[in-house]
Amino acid sequence: MFEPTLFQHNLNQIGPVDWKYKGKIWIGFSGQHILRLGNKKDIAKEKMRLDNIPVALKEFAPEILSFSIEQDLALLIETNMGKRHPQADTLVQQWIDQQPWHRLPAKTQSLHKWLKEIPPHSKIRRNHLKSVGLKKQLLDKILQTDLTVDLHEGWIHGALLPRRVRALGFICWRGLKKGNRGVDIAAYVTPHGQPTDIVLHILKWAWNKDPQKVHDCLVELGLIPDKTTTVVITAHPAIKRYTPNILAITEGIQPVHKAKLALGKAKNMTLAGMPITVTCNPRVTAKTPSSFFLPRNRKPTRLFSKWEHGIQLDQQGKYSVTPEQEALQIAQKLKAPH
Repeated sequence: MFEPTLFQHNLNQIGPVDWKYKGKIWIGFSGQHILRLGNKKDIAKEKMRLDNIPVALKEFAPEILSFSIEQDLALLIETNMGKRHPQADTLVQQWIDQQPWHRLPAKTQSLHKWLKEIPPHSKIRRNHLKSVGLKKQLLDKILQTDLTVDLHEGWIHGALLPRRVRALGFICWRGLKKGNRGVDIAAYVTPHGQPTDIVLHILKWAWNKDPQKVHDCLVELGLIPDKTTTVVITAHPAIKRYTPNILAITEGIQPVHKAKLALGKAKNMTLAGMPITVTCNPRVTAKTPSSFFLPRNRKPTRLFSKWEHGIQLDQQGKYSVTPEQEALQIAQKLKAPH
């Protein structure tokens, strides 16, 4: 076990320390403290990272408690965490809002070129966006649209990976570098109300991961109209949790085309003695997908042998009724004994 005896006085004030060797330095963990021990040049570089954080962002970084030098070794003691918040996305937004960003000259080019320049670099696929009403022909037109954007440069973290977002919204802000605004927060914020350069980074991050967020970004950029509605679903409490599977939609902000289909499916639908209702704001008109009834689209004369004698059914009745021949067979099997 490594014993940093030269700094025993400092360590006695900290208490038990769990040491791990990483790279050229020893890192110690002790409750609310982190200790870094090693060659004084290496530890001085670690200290410089925290010293060079802009004043406006100091509150986000861990606080340096002490820096001691003994012979060729140095010990840096800092707090375990910087600024915290119960929600990480709120803390990320505060990080963006408090930065002294430097505005770069405006640049105009097609959306396709913007997406090619913005990391992560990946192929701009199109087919997977049909689920949110963005067909290939429409996307081709959108991607060729020229967009003028003012980029802003400042301090970024590089990438806010999930492992860097910790309990109580604490985010490890070590290793800052200069970069364009938005590149490190794209996975943690929504596009609504964000500046254009940040929306572009969100759009690139979401392109192959989150079709709905792609739709929201294009709306925010003014490239497509806002065709969304707020969906509220009412159903019996016993089956309420199953309604997303039944209607293929969840509550909240949803595309209009999905809300229309959900309204069509829920029409006259009753489960557990209570109707399933879908309310949209703003209101949309119901649309019944042909494929919804297609698997049981049977001939009327197969349903009832005397169909021409005046029997009437709506579309849902044609879908759900048991054909006459099968009904007679079931009745024969269930016939009460004499």
